[in-house]
Amino acid sequence: MWFLISKVEISFTHIIKSVEPAFSVLVSRFLFGESFPLQVYLSLLPIIGGCALAVVTELNFNMIGFMGAMISNVAFVFRNIFPKKGMKGMYVSGMNYYAFLSISSLLLSTPFAIVVQGPTLWVAGWQTTVSQIGPNFVW
Repeated sequence: MWFLISKVEISFTHIIKSVEPAFSVLVSRFLFGESFPLQVYLSLLPIIGGCALAVVTELNFNMIGFMGAMISNVAFVFRNIFPKKGMKGMYVSGMNYYAFLSISSLLLSTPFAIVVQGPTLWVAGWQTTVSQIGPNFVW
């Protein structure tokens, strides 16, 4: 994802990422049928309007970077919504919720990382780690 977002300036990426609350409400509304009070929808208008104004006035607009930031928004929304849906009715502390997100992110990302980076890069990384830290680095 970084290669898409790296096409634009970091300030522009942060502007696009600030629309994440709107994405969260819209995904919850249209995919899961959750309804929110009118105040929630009205509170999103200044966020969307400010971001639209900032995007329109951006001098170095790049569609690839914009799409990367938008994909990142959607990914973060799903990362926040799906675990809450799966754990509905259970009390989960903040630390356990964070641990669940971290472990599931690792499990979901590892196959993609192996495919994209290739197994040879992983072997080289392992050998470099063992040579610099030693065979007992896990402990």
